[in-house]
Amino acid sequence: MANATILTGNLGSDPKVFITSTGKTKVIFSLATTLIARDTEGNTSKTTAWHTIALWGKRADRAAAELRKGSKVLVHGRMATRPFTDRDGNARTAEELVAENFHLLATRQHEAQ
Repeated sequence: MANATILTGNLGSDPKVFITSTGKTKVIFSLATTLIARDTEGNTSKTTAWHTIALWGKRADRAAAELRKGSKVLVHGRMATRPFTDRDGNARTAEELVAENFHLLATRQHEAQ
C-alpha cells in the first residue's frame, strides 16, 4: 500500500453508524492523537490533533459493536479526501483515514482497573 497511515489514539465520541442505499455499513469516528514534546529547558507541551476515521462493511459492524468514546485504538489504512456540500450549499472537501483494520488497545473502563 503506497498510501499507508497508522494512528494510535483515543475515540472522541461513540462511532456513528450509517447504512448506504445499497445496504453497506459505514462507521465514522473521531480519533485524538497527542504529541508530547519537551523543550531545551525541560518544559513539556501537548498538542492534540483530531482525525476522522471511516470503516466499511464487516469492519464497520465490528467497530460499532466494540468501540466507545475513550477507547484507545490503533488504526491503519489510507488517507482519502471526499467532497461534500456544507449546510450553506458550499462545496467542501473532507480528509479522512479509510481504515483497513483496527485493533482495540484499551477502553477507559480497562484503564481505570
